[in-house]
Amino acid sequence: MAAFVIGASGLLAAQNWYVFTLGNGEATVTTPCQMKQDDTRVPAKGLVGASTVHSLTCFSDVGDELYIAGWTDYDAGYTFNHDEELNASRDNTVKGIAGAVLLNSHPITFVGRRGLEFTANVQNARLLTSRVFVVGPRPYQVAVMTPIRSNHSFNIQRFLDSLRLPPGS
Repeated sequence: MAAFVIGASGLLAAQNWYVFTLGNGEATVTTPCQMKQDDTRVPAKGLVGASTVHSLTCFSDVGDELYIAGWTDYDAGYTFNHDEELNASRDNTVKGIAGAVLLNSHPITFVGRRGLEFTANVQNARLLTSRVFVVGPRPYQVAVMTPIRSNHSFNIQRFLDSLRLPPGS
């Protein structure tokens, strides 16, 4: 998957959250801001097939949280290795953000799906927390970037846990 071009708990919980559709309408994610979609066509490169990367992004009302959700549609006929795709999504995301350094990465299981969760430090000012899953021929990724010196754990967890993936293998 190509890289994306990411108080008080009572106050955070009171925000309006909006549901957004990913992919062909079978996946959703919830954010505290209105997401805007950008689609990017990526040509084939080496052994990696051509694809279209769909990214949705928004900044929270307070302006210090960047929410990102996306998926990749590969052209018909391209197949990939599940684990290699998860790792490539992580690596491309970290490489695509200037000054980002991978802090940790580990396999996860979320609602019965195997995936990868990772955190990156961005220029010692922000943290990027992300999850990546592959469902059938499509990788899905959600990420949130927050200031490094403030506690945004409630919104991070709420966003990551809001992902609903489509049925499939």
